[in-house]
This record gives sequence, C-alpha cells and structure tokens, in this order.
Amino acid sequence: MPNTETVDITKLAESAIREQEKQIRFTIKPFRVADLVHKFEKNQFYIPDYQREDVWDVSMKSKFIESILLGLPIPDIFVCQTKENEDYDQVAQFEVIDGSQRLRTILLFVKEKFSLKNLESIKELDGFYYSDLTESRKEKFNDVTIDVIILHSDTSEEVKNAMFDRINTSNPLKAMELRRGTNTGLFNELVRNCGDLLKKQYASICPINRYFRDRREEEELVLRFFAFAETFDKLEFTDMSGAVVSKHNEGTDDYLTAFYKYQNQKLKELNGNDSVSYEKEIKKLETNFTNMLEFVRDKFPYGFRREHSKSVARVVFEAISVGVHLALLQNSNLATQKVNTDWVRSDNRFKNSINQKYGLHQANKIIERINIVKNNLLNAQQ
Repeated sequence: MPNTETVDITKLAESAIREQEKQIRFTIKPFRVADLVHKFEKNQFYIPDYQREDVWDVSMKSKFIESILLGLPIPDIFVCQTKENEDYDQVAQFEVIDGSQRLRTILLFVKEKFSLKNLESIKELDGFYYSDLTESRKEKFNDVTIDVIILHSDTSEEVKNAMFDRINTSNPLKAMELRRGTNTGLFNELVRNCGDLLKKQYASICPINRYFRDRREEEELVLRFFAFAETFDKLEFTDMSGAVVSKHNEGTDDYLTAFYKYQNQKLKELNGNDSVSYEKEIKKLETNFTNMLEFVRDKFPYGFRREHSKSVARVVFEAISVGVHLALLQNSNLATQKVNTDWVRSDNRFKNSINQKYGLHQANKIIERINIVKNNLLNAQQ
C-alpha cells in the first residue's frame, strides 16, 4: 500500500499534467491537397517570420511529391487559429507552426514551378510537371488528405514555441532557425534587422555559401558579433536569474542561445521600465554594428573573406567584426584614417588562429583571434 507521501506526489504530478493540458487544446482535421492549395493561395495559411525560408531543393521537393503520388503517409501539418471559429472554412488565417516546406512544395508543383527530378520509385515521372499527369491522376493527387493539427486561437506563444522546438528535435533546424522559433522577442527583431542589412547592403563583403544562404546564416553571424562583442573579454555574462554563463564552460551553440535568450529578456524588461533607455540601447547596438560594417567595407579589400575564399567563414567573421568594433571603441579616429590591413594575409598568428584543427571554438582561442585583429588595427595606422 503506497504511503501518504507517495500519494501526495502522485496527486501533485497529476495536477501538473492537467494544468498543462488546459493550455494545449487542438483539433485534428483532414484537408484535401486541393483545399490546402486553395487556402494557401488565399493567404489563409500564414507562415510566420521565425519559419524557414523555402530551402528544399528540387530533389527534396520531388521526393515529397512522389510520396503523395505513391500514397505514402504524410507527416501532419501543425497550425494555430488566429481567431476562435469552429467553421474552419471561414477562419481568416492559420499560423503555420510546422509544415511550411510541405505546403510550399505542393503549391509550387501544382503551379508548374518545377518538374520532378531524381525520383527513387517512379523514375518514369522524371521531368514531369503537374500538367503532364493524366486527369485522373491529378484528381487522385488533389484528393489525398493530410491531417492538419489545429491549435486553438488562445494557445500562448510559449506553448507554440515549445511545440516548434519539440517538433524540430526529430527534424533538426540550423541553430539560428531554432533560436528564432523558440525565443521570439526584441533582440530577435534587432538580429533580424541587422541580418537583413548584412544580406542586402553589405553582401559584397560578406558572401554566404549557397548551402547556408536561406538558413539564417546572416543572423547567425550577427548574433556571434553581439554575443562576443558584448561579453568580451571574459566571454561570460550574468543572466536574468543571476546565473553566470561562461563560454569557457559552454559549447558555442549553447552559449549563443543563452545570450540570445538573455538579451530578449533584458530588452523586454528595459522597454517595460524605461522606453527612452531602451531606444538608446537599441540605437547603440545598431550603430556599433553599422560602424563596424562601414569600416570593414572601406579598409578590408576582401571584406570578411579569406583572400582566396568565395564565402565567409564564421571564425573569420567573428574575429574581424569584433576586433574592428573593439579597436573603434578604443580609437574612433581609425574610421577616418588610412589603416594598413595587409597583415590579414601576412600575419601568421592570425592565419594560424583561423586555420587550426583543434580547439578552434574554445573561449581562449576566440579571444586570441579577436585580440590579434584589434591590436593589428591599433598598431597598423599609416
């Protein structure tokens, strides 16, 4: 017979489960492919900013369409109602939590935006567009149903973020995509805006590898700049709970995620208590980032690239961006002076620091690389 303490713990656990259940209300509704296309065309499926861009290549899209044609099980699509309404045909919009790639692919195929390629089971359909299918096959394709899990409109952001996180545990996103989905906030907006700036106005000095181009790589670089610039030179900070987070004890992704979450919380609190100070803080961060980019564009012939590289490596971006920022803080006149940056190609310490095989991302190595850039700039005025 269980003792009283065990019974109390069991009741407490059951109470906790029921409390969480109240926050997660959903309906499962099968939608025909044709209905999904119709709703997507009418913008009834809203893909929020934190979702991935259209990153599937034609082979991945083709494999998904092949699965539909073969009648294979299709993963559920998760959405959230934007308002309470049980008549789902009348709901203005569904916010897509997971399934944007599948929805986009179906629409693009039906709209003749790509032909099937590299099929595994039905190779005879290689090169086929939607219009090349027989009419009966089109009808069968359009009649395929996909279950859509519809969260009710009162679902909190925290629950949606948690669901996004859990869903993508089995289908991993790049770290930056996952951060955006699970840690929305004011710092998120700043990183996004700076990422757009880097992507649109400074792409010539920061070319991104094609594989990472639609995976928020610019925002990853922006986050690394702020995380290492704001916590230099110990590479540690005290979060909102009073705990010390140190790069010396954390992997790079974990450290960046902790900093990202901390900055979102910090800016939210600052904005709530003192909007003037908040605006000043945002302006300072934006100015620091822009001044750094201007300096690199004007003084570094290869931007953030190695001399013979076509795209930017994260370790080089970190070192140059934060090193430039720290040098400008120490001597703001650098921006208007002639500065020799030939050392980027000739300084063996710098080359070794970005090319070493082991310990490349250790805290002391990050600090070393940044200091090499900063000191070379401060000592290389012409």
